[in-house]
Amino acid sequence: MNTHVVLTEELLIQLMSEVIDIDVSEISATANFSEYGVDSLYGVQYLHAIEDVLGHEIELSLLYDNPSIRQLCDCLNRTSAAESSPDTVPPLLRQPGDLPTAVD
Repeated sequence: MNTHVVLTEELLIQLMSEVIDIDVSEISATANFSEYGVDSLYGVQYLHAIEDVLGHEIELSLLYDNPSIRQLCDCLNRTSAAESSPDTVPPLLRQPGDLPTAVD
């Protein structure tokens, strides 16, 4: 069963703060990761911290495609919501028309 986790910018800022060892007050949700010196090593560490919260792996390419906390947060929340939508629930084994009928 998929659990929909809503990530907040504040949570992602906190995780970034822990990874790069910068106070949360110095991190902006709209600044590019490169402004904080986030290289591939920091990027992997950051994604691992996010994965621990989400409970599943995410692609490193998401950091490059969404180079700020705000963009990454929006992308991850859209992806998480799509994965936990009712469309992903397996169909019932029996359909209403499949019910047995009484025999006289």
